[in-house]
Amino acid sequence: PTRRSSDLLALEHAAFVAPDWVALPWLRELAGREHPELLAEPEEGYPDPWRQVERRLLGLRLLTAREEPHLARIHRLVQEVLRQRLGAAGGDARPCVRAGGVAQGWLGRA
Repeated sequence: PTRRSSDLLALEHAAFVAPDWVALPWLRELAGREHPELLAEPEEGYPDPWRQVERRLLGLRLLTAREEPHLARIHRLVQEVLRQRLGAAGGDARPCVRAGGVAQGWLGRA
């Protein structure tokens, strides 16, 4: 199987949460399970891989920033397209279900 890009993986997880409450640290944790470089501290002088993912998703307006720095929004139509795409590909239609422990941890920190 091919490895999904970190951007796509984060976005797929965002497709299954409340659209106005996308927790960016949670997405980082989930995407970091398949892309450990997202969780590692960047070396001095090198860009943070997670911040690059975050900037791309926000820059393409796939996610939109909220006043709270750790939260974003995802448009409901973007969510629906992602859900249908995952279902049609025969993939796990709810990738965030596997990550319940991560969600519990972040809910407790909010």
